[in-house]
Amino acid sequence: MKADETDSKLDTPLVGWDKPLPEGFDKEEAGIMFSVAWPMMVSFFCRMAMATVDSAFVGHLQRDGHTASTFLAAAGLSDMVVNIMVIPPLAFNQSLNALVSQAMGSGKKKMAGTWLQLSLFWLTIGYIPCLFAFFYVEQVLTMLGFDPEICALAGSYAKWNALWPIPNGWYQCMRFYFQAQGITRPAMYNNMMFLGMNILLNWTFVYGGPFRSWFGWEGFGFVGAAMSLSCSRSLQPLAYWLYMFVWRKAHVDTWPGWSWNFLKPERNRAFMAQSLPQVGTLILQATMNQSTTLMIAQLGPLAIASSSATTAITQIFTGGLTTTCTAITGIRVGFHLGRDHWRCAKRASVLVFCFSASAVVCIAAFLVPLRKQATSIITSDVEVQEVSSKLLVPVLLQTFAAMIVQCNVGGVFTSQGRTRLATLLSMGVELPMTLGIVAYLVFVVHTTVVPLYWGQAAVFWLEMAICFAIWYFSNWQQYADDAQRRQEATQASPSPLRSALCFSSPLANVDMLPSSPATALTGLPPNRPTEDQESSQV
Repeated sequence: MKADETDSKLDTPLVGWDKPLPEGFDKEEAGIMFSVAWPMMVSFFCRMAMATVDSAFVGHLQRDGHTASTFLAAAGLSDMVVNIMVIPPLAFNQSLNALVSQAMGSGKKKMAGTWLQLSLFWLTIGYIPCLFAFFYVEQVLTMLGFDPEICALAGSYAKWNALWPIPNGWYQCMRFYFQAQGITRPAMYNNMMFLGMNILLNWTFVYGGPFRSWFGWEGFGFVGAAMSLSCSRSLQPLAYWLYMFVWRKAHVDTWPGWSWNFLKPERNRAFMAQSLPQVGTLILQATMNQSTTLMIAQLGPLAIASSSATTAITQIFTGGLTTTCTAITGIRVGFHLGRDHWRCAKRASVLVFCFSASAVVCIAAFLVPLRKQATSIITSDVEVQEVSSKLLVPVLLQTFAAMIVQCNVGGVFTSQGRTRLATLLSMGVELPMTLGIVAYLVFVVHTTVVPLYWGQAAVFWLEMAICFAIWYFSNWQQYADDAQRRQEATQASPSPLRSALCFSSPLANVDMLPSSPATALTGLPPNRPTEDQESSQV
């Protein structure tokens, strides 16, 4: 897997901290970002596509007296309740992009493995009580006054989804650990393989697959989609672990070994300082999103189904894009701050912002003219198709603004160690304004779902402007110093050999770059801790 290994490119300091940016920085940095980001984008695309595949299968199902729109609405409401419990513990792996990349940039490679161990430990602990909520979805929706038919379907759907959250969380921890080191292609291939498996399992579990013609078995119907997702997301981490840890041993250079040292108080404090505020942020965002769904539900089943269909359409294009841009921002900003190259960190974030804008424009140019054809893929209900096609433009505008907000909140601010700021933005701006505009339009104006989405888009654009203002006035040098202290490292100096190599050879020529992070760090100055010293310390 030679090409992976653009991995080494993440160890490429492009400029010293005491010098202005060179003329070729944008080109070089963009090349590094692209080589690492495109496998991540394909990987996230496949992950998002799994949920879209589930929606597409249930959106065409008509069985046991239920219509396609009823199944689609039930799946959407089930996900609404489940996501409130599934999302918050993921905060324990959201910090890995910043922490692991800072560890690589600072030269303290073994700290990367320590952060992974902390992430796995606290994510598992956090998920155990959350799983009980999966068995009470029907009761929750009934209390909220939804149609009993939809509540019963949503409850049965949720129970079959209870199997995948913990394995899925482990998989994300491992993926983020390696992608922050630039090793992104194995996850891409793994996700591509399991996307195909998820399609096959959906066909089999929902409709009976080949057994329908062989034995007359018509599958499990509606809950078959949840079964297929649980199977796919539970087997993915096993396959990835066997390849990356058991066979390839890609973790060796950054792995401190298993011990209880990762739970040292000072490391726990540093990890929790990054993660706990993000738990609050994710809870607020999940509450806001699901509260919005609840208020949209007051507009009727057609509004719920149309919203679910539009989300399924755009998610497959923009879900992976948003996550990739956020991750690459955190990785590159974190790496440069760990190196004490704050000017590089700031400029790297600008490059991601520009790419995000260009990508959304391209998606809109493709998707908007074909919006009716796109909605017909998700559902066979004509009414849902009509409303969903009208929602695409405001959803894309909202997506762009939300993407920039996430690149700042989950990328820049997290790498700067300002995770509390994200919680304050969610609590003080996003939560009251989003819920406020939705509540006003639903309960006062009694509007339809289309103006509702335009109102949400306006709120996200305002939050984007606030994030840009905070980004512009940030004290970047201070946050670079903080990153050094967090990784238990002394101030780093860029290797003259690495800097010269970077500017004397094209990034596309992977063979001229070191093949692993370990090789890339051979030019470190004498005062940098050696790998053996790091191992003993960790």
